[in-house]
Amino acid sequence: MENNRKAHRVRFEHKHIVSIMGVDGTWRRSCILVDASASGAKLEVEGSTDPLKAQEFFLVLSSTGLAFRRCELVWVDGSHVGVQFVTAKTNETRRTQGSVSSTHYECGRAPGMKTPKPKQWAEQEVRRLAALARQGAGVSKIAAELGRHAGSVRRMARTIGILLKK
Repeated sequence: MENNRKAHRVRFEHKHIVSIMGVDGTWRRSCILVDASASGAKLEVEGSTDPLKAQEFFLVLSSTGLAFRRCELVWVDGSHVGVQFVTAKTNETRRTQGSVSSTHYECGRAPGMKTPKPKQWAEQEVRRLAALARQGAGVSKIAAELGRHAGSVRRMARTIGILLKK
C-alpha cells in the first residue's frame, strides 16, 4: 500500500501487540502495530477483518485498556488495515451532522460504554501458556497464540510463577 499519510510515520522494529475493539465492546481482535503517525496507524489484524465493517472502533494500546484511540477505518489490504484517529475536528463535523454527541467522543467513549475490563483467563488458557513457555516460546508468540496482549501474558506468567523469554 502506498504512503498517502500526510503526517510523519514511525515504523516499529519490534512487534507491538495491540488490539482493536468495537465501540460497543462486543468484539475485539489482536493486532500488530506496524507503524503510526499523529493522524493514524497501519495495523496487521490477526483473524478475520469482518468486524471492521463497523468502520469505527477503538485501538487499545495497553493491556489495561486505559490507553486507547478512537479510529476510523481508511483502507483494508488483506490482513493489513489503515486507520485514521478520530480528532476534535472530526468530532465537530459529526456533531454538526447530528450523530453521537461530541462529549462522548472527547472522553473516548460512546454513550453507555464503560471502560473495558480485562478478559478473565480460562483454565485452559493458563495451561496453554504454561505449555508454550515449557516449549521455549517467547512472550510475543504466546500472546499471538492466545489472542492476548503481551502485558497480560507476562502478568499471568508472574502470577503462576513462570519465567518467559522475551
